[in-house]
Amino acid sequence: MTGAAARWHRLNGSGSSANRTAEAGAARAVVMALRAAPTREIEYGELRKRLRWMEVRAKLVDPQIAGYGGQILRRTSDGLLVEFRNAVDAVRCAIELQRDIVAVNAADSDRAASDLRMGFAESETEGEAGGFALQERTEQGGITVAPAVRDQIGATPDVALEPLERGQASTATGGAFRLVARPLGSEAPVGRRVPHGHASVAVLPFAGTIDGHPDDYFTSGIVENIVGLLARMSDLVVVSREATLMFRDADIDLRAVGRQLAVRYVVTGTAARNGNRIRLMPRLVDTETNTVLWNVRYEVPLSEQFDLQDRISRRIVRALVPSLGLAELRRVETKRPESLDAYDLVLKAMHCMQRLDRADFASARELLESAIEKDPGYAAAHTLLARWYMLNLGQGYSVREQVEKNAFLKTVSRAVELNPADAHALALLGHCKSWLFRDYDEALDCFERAFAASPNSAFAWGWSSPTCSYLGDGATAAAHAETPRRPPPSGPTP
Repeated sequence: MTGAAARWHRLNGSGSSANRTAEAGAARAVVMALRAAPTREIEYGELRKRLRWMEVRAKLVDPQIAGYGGQILRRTSDGLLVEFRNAVDAVRCAIELQRDIVAVNAADSDRAASDLRMGFAESETEGEAGGFALQERTEQGGITVAPAVRDQIGATPDVALEPLERGQASTATGGAFRLVARPLGSEAPVGRRVPHGHASVAVLPFAGTIDGHPDDYFTSGIVENIVGLLARMSDLVVVSREATLMFRDADIDLRAVGRQLAVRYVVTGTAARNGNRIRLMPRLVDTETNTVLWNVRYEVPLSEQFDLQDRISRRIVRALVPSLGLAELRRVETKRPESLDAYDLVLKAMHCMQRLDRADFASARELLESAIEKDPGYAAAHTLLARWYMLNLGQGYSVREQVEKNAFLKTVSRAVELNPADAHALALLGHCKSWLFRDYDEALDCFERAFAASPNSAFAWGWSSPTCSYLGDGATAAAHAETPRRPPPSGPTP
């Protein structure tokens, strides 16, 4: 194939369809070996290829695989090894990926295009080696399947399977088939399981009181935790918390907020702390119709506030993406601190860092160090302290630059050690490696892990942008910087 778009045509197979239907066996697990290769190679270095693949994976490939129940077994710098429960899910996922990558390449014509090539083999009979062997022989933009996978697919009106020429590809069973789907716009397109109209949401600052007096320092942590949980869901587009800070006014026009942030839904609310109890009253609003979808009141002891934040996040996700199961929602829940005092110190530090006052900013470091002293295993405290070092260095406040550079690296490395799935910490470590130490390979490893952990993380997208610039890829740098505030590119919807 010379390109994915040109090769999506329907082939009229010989009279073997009925036989394949009769031979189709019970569903068995299938492995997919996928590799991405940029097709515009001019002045496009290896590191920049990785950046492009990371972006395509986070925005397109990983969500589609998850939607079809695929489990990623292995990642490489330019590919994946994935296992699916059956061949039908596997090939439908592959077809959707090929269609979508065509749309992405067309939309980003000034950037490096990527073609995907995929090979499918049965897990039990041919295993990973069979998948990789097929993928290596597959044309760019193509899909190749082993005979056992073909037998599972059977006869279907929306795909055709043609034998490869002898010697073009081989597996343990000796043959292979090229899979071809109907062109876009056909009368019977392949069904789409993952909707491309991703729900978009912004969580606005909550108004807060403590013992009846206005004081909203603690609400920043509540909002950040909810945003962090939502950002891990690949089927949601989540606006970064920083982009919403301007909307603190209780009388704001939510329709205008929706237009300005390019989101359909917003979460607003109030929070009140009285003694050892906390009351939260969030509401979810459709900004297009100005309709309140739900409005609830919770009141729990302070010790249960993290459970409450998880409950609120799950309720938001279920309202916007009802197809997600409880297990998937629980998978993305965050680790909780052992000490509520440490958590409160982190909230105060976060509040100080947001204020445009150098003295307040300086005091945030002491608060974070105290939090770590109270709870040495509290990953979020280490992450925020690392962020403090980054800002202090970036603003030119530091009087001991080398000492603070080393402290930045040590602190953020500890944060990742404590919570290897924290996209915030991983993105900070990647930025540190790139900005201060020019270790771009390590930086890209960190960003790739951050995108895998949280596809919508504003930190991962925003802090990977400078690395793109350092590597001379301005277009990708701009795209990464804009991503937290815009929906992901989507393919054509049949």
